[in-house]
Amino acid sequence: MEIMKTVLPNSWDDLEMDWGNPDPGCANYVLALREALIERATLVNQAVGSSVFAVMPLRPWTCDAASTLRSLVYDLAPYFVNIEFNDYKDDLSDFPKMWTLQELITEECNIAETPGRGSTSNEWKKWFKAMRAAINKLTCVKFSGITGTTLSRSGNTHDPPFSESINTAMENAMKDEPSRGEFRSFPQQFYAWSGNTEYWRDKDTGERGYCGYAQSRSILIQKALKPHPTAECDLIFKYCVAKPTTPVSYSSELQHSIFSTGSTGIKEGIGTIVTHWSNDQAFDITLGDVNDIPKNSTVPSTYWGNNETIRRSAKTGYEGIAYCILDFGVENGFKFQ
Repeated sequence: MEIMKTVLPNSWDDLEMDWGNPDPGCANYVLALREALIERATLVNQAVGSSVFAVMPLRPWTCDAASTLRSLVYDLAPYFVNIEFNDYKDDLSDFPKMWTLQELITEECNIAETPGRGSTSNEWKKWFKAMRAAINKLTCVKFSGITGTTLSRSGNTHDPPFSESINTAMENAMKDEPSRGEFRSFPQQFYAWSGNTEYWRDKDTGERGYCGYAQSRSILIQKALKPHPTAECDLIFKYCVAKPTTPVSYSSELQHSIFSTGSTGIKEGIGTIVTHWSNDQAFDITLGDVNDIPKNSTVPSTYWGNNETIRRSAKTGYEGIAYCILDFGVENGFKFQ
């Protein structure tokens, strides 16, 4: 007895497929859709179900099989980052944006209506092209498996006059070597700022005291845990740098906040770092400068009313946060892209 062997497609262009003019009667095209979806489902640890594997070689192509593959696109889309979206909030708090069906199913990727029984070959060709276009948008995922080193400094003092309070806090922060630590997840924060709180007042003399603070934290990205058994990818680090927003200790209101990155050259707003990942690759990406703390010179003024006191503070410096996503739509990345 002769044993029939079937070769599964290994890329969109494998087995002489022509996606400019797909042949709905050739099993290679539907199997390519299936294999591309399984590749993506494996990346995001999602089971595809027996109905997907029932889309097999030598089995007649049916409308039910088309609906099965289309439904899998719907199921997988929310696990992938919409790399085309750029309209993020200034603080990057809504990053990353995941795909929604409304955004995925554009005119180019209109897979919402599966051709029915009796549909023409041209209708099926259009649907095959749309399926491939939709699947090709699913290349980026969120990633937290980043490890590295943190460096931090801190100093404070309580109740002296303003100039003495900020100078002493800065001196205390800088007098020793920075503290070292490790991080094993993402996102991560980095910052450097100094500030003051107006703390007490002698009503008889009008004397005021201040608490001074200085803080810094930088991160050194060194490794990315292996994200895929075989595929390479780009790591896309997206970070946001802005002026401080939270009050200083012993303060209920941040009265003044001044953006400054000292001599670091860090720019305000959203930035991007892209680097390629391959097996056992080490990185040397630093965000922030633990040794450069901008000095606050703004004096806060606490409100003393008849029945309430609102302690206010002022800060000078910056706060940042960094996120990471992976893009497998690169050389040596997804087989189907």
